[in-house]
Amino acid sequence: MKYSFTFILICIIVGVGCKGPKKNASLPDYLPVAMDIMGHFEVEQERKENTQTHITLKSGEDVLIIKSHPNMDSDSARNKMNKRKVLVESIFKEQPSPYPGKFSNSIRCPEKYKPIEYKEEGDDWKFSYHLYANKRFVYGGCTEISSYYESSYTFFYCSKSDQLFEIKYFTPAAEPQNPIAPFIQSIQCK
Repeated sequence: MKYSFTFILICIIVGVGCKGPKKNASLPDYLPVAMDIMGHFEVEQERKENTQTHITLKSGEDVLIIKSHPNMDSDSARNKMNKRKVLVESIFKEQPSPYPGKFSNSIRCPEKYKPIEYKEEGDDWKFSYHLYANKRFVYGGCTEISSYYESSYTFFYCSKSDQLFEIKYFTPAAEPQNPIAPFIQSIQCK
């Protein structure tokens, strides 16, 4: 009795939580995608909606969100990706100012903060944006203050499993844990 009380007290003081360790960062076997970055991430949340799987992984302030769309042929996957691309690109289009005046007639994002595209073609194809997001993981940060995260938003099609993956990676812009370009290049089918 005395030992169990001591153990509980140590757990509370140290902050271990006594629930045991979180799941390791390796992706579940049913997701046929791999990336070099996975070794130090922990699964924070995993859920299924219909046939889709959503997984959120964290490592410090870095966040990795993976959404799988199974049973898609390449053309259907490209259509889904193109719809998402329109949404992302619309954020960065020059817009008329709601209050035009002497100093500005439009609202636009400086070149430094506009998305950079990355593409790979083939049976397993990849399209990615390198862009910025705010502290709430919302894309469109066009100033240093609103660009808390450096991010990639990647669409990856795996022909072996007929799945489209939407992969979002966020790392603090001030101190990136992993460079974005090598991360994008490392995404592949298992």
